[in-house]
Amino acid sequence: MEGFVRTVLGDVSSESIEGMVLVHEHLNFDTSRIKHDPDACMTEPETIIEELKEFSRAGGDLLVDLSTTNTGRNPEILRHIAMNCSNKVVCSTGFYFGLYLPLLAITSSANSLAERFVREITEGIDGTDVKAGVIGEIGWGQQVLPAEKRVFEAAVIAHKATGAAIITHTYFGLNALEQLDFLEKKGVNTKKVGIGHMDLYPDPDIHFEVAKDRKSVV
Repeated sequence: MEGFVRTVLGDVSSESIEGMVLVHEHLNFDTSRIKHDPDACMTEPETIIEELKEFSRAGGDLLVDLSTTNTGRNPEILRHIAMNCSNKVVCSTGFYFGLYLPLLAITSSANSLAERFVREITEGIDGTDVKAGVIGEIGWGQQVLPAEKRVFEAAVIAHKATGAAIITHTYFGLNALEQLDFLEKKGVNTKKVGIGHMDLYPDPDIHFEVAKDRKSVV
């Protein structure tokens, strides 16, 4: 298959994607423990399935779930959702940022993290045969932490090994260009990069630079 998308139900041809695509969603997430807020979660797959039926009726086709370790990623739940709706669902690999980084991300080398990302893309996640289709949502805070930079370095290695796209989290869109500079200098194809949360930085000149000049997804 020359061009394909790796979904939780297996690979599909890129040409089979005919409707709207949402590249930054959270179908199952839980940050309540870290935020100390019981409302900071959505772990109701049956509700999501019903909402996706509305999305499908409106012309929606594919969604990318960017929940990660420590933010509620659950490949089995995503597979259940995909099996009970007509939409294609993509799961991710990677680590988020700041307080959401697990100890593994803080203590491991970039190469070690990259091996994990590649394994989740090529073999499966958390002992399942559900494979990740993208690397993300990886992020930087207002001040970039050493562990956050290592996660980005690991993402670069995994991207080069698998061809998987990278989707980032920015600090209210403010460090979008810095992220692209970092990835581009490391040899990443910026056409396969999505920069997250640009809607929070209402500067169309920056949006155009990311999308038109740097060829990335906003």
